[in-house]
Amino acid sequence: ESGAMPRPTLNGGTGCCRRRPRPAPPVIPSFETPPGTPRVAAAAYDPTPPPGLLEWELSELPPAAANVWPRSKTGDLNETGTWIEPNATEEFRVRGKDYMTSKKKVAAASPAFRPIGSRALMHPKPLQHFCSVLPSLRTLLGENPEHTFFVPVFVIPAGGGQIFHHVCPFQRVLPEGEDPAFDELWRLFRRPGEDGDQFRKERFKYIPHIVTAPAVVTRVLSLLGVERPVIFGRGYLAVRFFVGPNYVEVNIDVNSSVTAQKIAGIVLDKSDAVVPEHAFVIEGRGEAELPERLLGCFRGLHMLKSNRVDISGVVSADGRVMERAAGEDDEAVAPPPVQSRGGEVVWEMTEVPEHVSNCWPRSVTGSLDDIGTWMEPDATTQFKVRGRNYVKDKVKVSSASAAFRLVNTRALVHSKPLEHLTKTIPSLRAAVAAHPDKTFFVPVFVVPASGGQTFHHVPLFERVLPPGVDPAFDKLWQQFTEPGPVGEEFRKKRFKFLAKILSAPVVVSRMLSMLGVERPVIFGNGYLAVKFFLGPNYVEVNIDVNSSVTAQKIAGTVLDKSDAVVPEMAFIIEGRDVAELPERVVGCFRGLRATKANRIDISGLMRDGKVDAAFRRGLQAGRQAKVAAPSGGLLGTFFGGADQAWVDNFLVWDMVEVPRSIADCWPRSSCGTTNDVGTWAEPDCTTQFGVADTPLLRLSCARLLVHKRPVSFLVDCIPSLRDLVWAAPDRSRFLVVVFVLPPDPQGAVLHVVTVFQGLVPKGSDPAGDALWKAMTDTGPDGDRVRRRRLRCACRVAEARPAVRTILEKLGAEDPVSLHPRLSPRFFAMPQYLEVDIHVGSNPAGRQIARALGVRYDEMAVDVALSAGCHRKGEAPDRLLGAFRAIRLMKTNRIDISHLV
Repeated sequence: ESGAMPRPTLNGGTGCCRRRPRPAPPVIPSFETPPGTPRVAAAAYDPTPPPGLLEWELSELPPAAANVWPRSKTGDLNETGTWIEPNATEEFRVRGKDYMTSKKKVAAASPAFRPIGSRALMHPKPLQHFCSVLPSLRTLLGENPEHTFFVPVFVIPAGGGQIFHHVCPFQRVLPEGEDPAFDELWRLFRRPGEDGDQFRKERFKYIPHIVTAPAVVTRVLSLLGVERPVIFGRGYLAVRFFVGPNYVEVNIDVNSSVTAQKIAGIVLDKSDAVVPEHAFVIEGRGEAELPERLLGCFRGLHMLKSNRVDISGVVSADGRVMERAAGEDDEAVAPPPVQSRGGEVVWEMTEVPEHVSNCWPRSVTGSLDDIGTWMEPDATTQFKVRGRNYVKDKVKVSSASAAFRLVNTRALVHSKPLEHLTKTIPSLRAAVAAHPDKTFFVPVFVVPASGGQTFHHVPLFERVLPPGVDPAFDKLWQQFTEPGPVGEEFRKKRFKFLAKILSAPVVVSRMLSMLGVERPVIFGNGYLAVKFFLGPNYVEVNIDVNSSVTAQKIAGTVLDKSDAVVPEMAFIIEGRDVAELPERVVGCFRGLRATKANRIDISGLMRDGKVDAAFRRGLQAGRQAKVAAPSGGLLGTFFGGADQAWVDNFLVWDMVEVPRSIADCWPRSSCGTTNDVGTWAEPDCTTQFGVADTPLLRLSCARLLVHKRPVSFLVDCIPSLRDLVWAAPDRSRFLVVVFVLPPDPQGAVLHVVTVFQGLVPKGSDPAGDALWKAMTDTGPDGDRVRRRRLRCACRVAEARPAVRTILEKLGAEDPVSLHPRLSPRFFAMPQYLEVDIHVGSNPAGRQIARALGVRYDEMAVDVALSAGCHRKGEAPDRLLGAFRAIRLMKTNRIDISHLV
């Protein structure tokens, strides 16, 4: 007991409570060059590319914009806004020949690939598979099939709603046979299929290095472990690989990791003071795969923001639609039409405008990254079904070819769930009725979507398997199409659904796996509510996803991330005995990263499950008028040949900030009828407003712009609009009227932008000249005069009685002064005047907007702007301009959140 250990005290034995001294802070290595030390060029730096090395030129943009990040001519670390290929032997160390036993790394040999260009591309959304979607890169790879390329792409959030894409293609310069270890690794690395993907995820290694940076940046990056080699596929970052005939593209999503976001954000924010290096390696793990050799390496020299290139005008918001590259023919860029087979069925949705009906096209390439398209997969390779001896051995085999082929598919959105679409949608009914000798299968998924809408996925299948070829399938199909209770019970117990997720974000894949989405399921066994509709030559299956909480979660997850998911589905009639086996797929479908732009809103077409006759008649009249429109110009339809000279001198607002397919999504009406859905026109002011005089200005164009907040002075914010009004100041007058509506339930603010143009020579209309001078007065009294004299009148040309009654009670059709009711804002110059009218600036305006917002696609509204006379000596009342908005649709909108 006397030898017991004494109780320790806080100071180690003295009994007092002094604090222990803090340990010295760890020494953080600094990569910054010591002050006063001159930075020198890399040893033996040769700015001249070796013979045979190609150059990637961004031909989609003008040369001044395409070559903003050039290759360095000197290699000096003080040079800004350039890039070079570093000396791999001096900068990087890799696993040596005996690494598996000694764990020693050696200086890297020369890389197998050399960089042929580097671009910093900005876009509002993260893009993928640049080798496919960027025309200049696609052309370069396609024209050089004898060469092999490696294309790493870093996708980084850059703030301001923009995504930074660093695209650096490499060309192989190492002859085959010179390094057998590397040749074997590269062969495995570019192998297609799941085995190849697994190998790439396990072996693709990234080695970063910071050559120079500010001390603060260096310390933060060191603490984050930025210079450790990392294999992204081990759960660090989401990585996607795209293997082509002569290339491998690696898409590295930095946004998938919080730590990686911090590192990339620091480097991007201080990019003009940082010199980073990147190297890529295929990891060797055995003596036959060692020593390692770099795939390629890259060094950025103090990158500036001016080195970045905005490609929003080249690649659309959905990452798919491409502008024509310089020097390319239209045929080379536009996707070819769907190949037709003799006598095949075609389903064209004539109920909606032509620019909307084909918004979800068939894929031309079949690539999993052909965004916003669909295709019919090969059933023989994708799906396993019960074999002939399944009753005994429980073995599934590859399916034979599908009995039905996919004709077309549509994603239809409505405010309510619809049923029996084969009967209620005229174009679908006509496509089926036009071929009474054929058999059709129409499975419809009814899915609740956001915003109180219901999503209907409607594929149309046509039978191509001749009767007698597969007796087992013929027997099952005969029972499946039998009417009455017996047939209904058979359909519920035998209709089987197979689903597969070919590609999805990791989080989505895990969630779907937990929910068991890839297990075969028979909906009629209590899983989902299913209705069957039998016609003379068709069977429609209506699958109500809303009837199951689990199914709602699955469908909601896929819909919310549809632009990042590639789902595949097949339909089977289950066989249960020898006479019904082997099974055969009825039909199959694959959606390729569908976007919201692929959906068609048919709320204006269908009312309570029935076709709106007035809607359809107006649309048909509009189509007929377009066919009959004279070739002299669309405006000649409205104003006759006398206005042809005025039409020829028109200046058109070409909104080059967005892809052309999006810029023209709200076209001018060819007929002017109130049922020409999703268009705009200039109304007849004599009948609508009782004005006999010709308007001072004529309507030249209109756009429907959406932003997350109200935007003022659009002429100053949108370059293409600014260029338009300044294009010909000596002979043109422009009036830009912007109606800013209150936010919709999703928080989007709609801006109806109308541009009026006057081409009357100065002096030919003295009264008009005086009025325009007063309206564009830039003096201190200009705004006061405009507020006092400008008036706005509204006429509801077409609307349902309930909506019209509400608008009449609110006095929406009474001519009103803009001030103080609508709180306008003005921006005046001698040649143009912009008037921003905030409709929701007072309670009456908000009520009117709310009434109009009941159904934009149900009404046609005429609006006129005039200048009144309030004092002696002022010009008499004069109509400045008028426009008509005809049944606006969501597909008419252009999102400008990334522009302003």
